[in-house]
Amino acid sequence: MKNSQVYVHVGLPKCASTSIQYALYSTEGIDFGGLLPVKESKRFWANRDLADLFDCELRFRAYDTERGQEVIRRYIETSEKTRIVFSSENISLRFLPWDLPTWHKLLFLRSILPSDTLYLFVYRSPYRLLVSLYKEMVLLGYPESFRTFCTEVYKMRDISFFDDLCLNGFLNKFDRIFPPERLSVVYLEADSFEHDLSRFFGLRITLPTEARNVSITNEECEMVVDFNRRSNDYNLLLDVLELHRIDRGWEEERRYSTARKRRIRKAVAAEMVRCVKPEKVVYRVPVYVAEELISRLSELLGRADQRIREPLIKRYIEEIGSMTG
Repeated sequence: MKNSQVYVHVGLPKCASTSIQYALYSTEGIDFGGLLPVKESKRFWANRDLADLFDCELRFRAYDTERGQEVIRRYIETSEKTRIVFSSENISLRFLPWDLPTWHKLLFLRSILPSDTLYLFVYRSPYRLLVSLYKEMVLLGYPESFRTFCTEVYKMRDISFFDDLCLNGFLNKFDRIFPPERLSVVYLEADSFEHDLSRFFGLRITLPTEARNVSITNEECEMVVDFNRRSNDYNLLLDVLELHRIDRGWEEERRYSTARKRRIRKAVAAEMVRCVKPEKVVYRVPVYVAEELISRLSELLGRADQRIREPLIKRYIEEIGSMTG
């Protein structure tokens, strides 16, 4: 009987998750069960049982441990490879308000996965993470400014995801449930990022040359915020973005050219684009939010190698401190 090693990439969101998934999916020697990053698959997981397990039971409802164990056991036994990887950035963060808490998800994983499973956690500058998460919420219809977003996240940290944005918040939850040596923390901004991934999986991991699933630009974000204040029509919002990108002549025009072939409401969308004239955007973090992030940075990078830790702490402090006001 083959001796399989199970790996789980648990996030964070907006930390090169899609690029990592592309790399794992295309790496020979890895049986990648999902999230699948390729559209051709027409699904996000290797099979329906895994999709139900990770996208439904894990995130939104009380789980059936015995069923989960059976799904994982069957997948491992039928795999022809010795490295089996699952990836879902939604495990480490309560990104949607109706997500189950992070500790609940970790308990579920402990109950269904082999005891020697290894976990990967990718982290980045807390300021950049906040900006990227804000842009994702804007695409979901959030109509307020970045400062308001930071304030609301900070005030709701006990029931939302602010605590998990601070790395030690996630580590504290993980260490109560798993042995600490089961988790590896990799830093996105470290020069050795790709090497650190390869060392974790025991195989050479090559990331795509172009970033995948990148955030919307600052200009687009301001345009969408303005749109959200006027309308809650998500389909029309997508039309606005498509027309905006086509109008700008971006390379993405090829990707969004299907907009020309559909019967979209061009008159309304074009009017929305004309009404919004975004200026240069500088995202400001409320002072008390920045102070808390800075005060906890030593803890945030507590598991980093010394050669990585000091330059990252310096960079993060400068980045966060310069964006207050």
